[in-house]
Amino acid sequence: MSAPSAERNQMEQLRELQNRSMELRRHLTQLSGQVDAAAHERQALERTLKELSGMKPETETYKVIGKMFLLQSQAELSAQVTAELAEAVSSVESRLKLRSQFVEKLKENESEIEELVSSFTAQK
Repeated sequence: MSAPSAERNQMEQLRELQNRSMELRRHLTQLSGQVDAAAHERQALERTLKELSGMKPETETYKVIGKMFLLQSQAELSAQVTAELAEAVSSVESRLKLRSQFVEKLKENESEIEELVSSFTAQK
């Protein structure tokens, strides 16, 4: 293999690694936004559940559905909020796990870029 051809292949590998790195960073940014949104939703649900637990059982409670309010018993509403809270916690945990996997992939990709660049400089 000639030197220019090998250099061209290395440059192509470098471009591919850089593109993959940009894609991973984009996904990390999206996941961070999703984690923040899910954490915010979890906090709101926790506050709602706390407020519901402080009310008398006979208090009329309403659930917002679009532009309407639906009368529900406090027990039903608490059960729904508890289920939504469990789902939000699960969502945050799964997204955090996924984000850590993306961070690891990004680190691996960055080390591959460093190795390729160091092999470039060693050849010259």
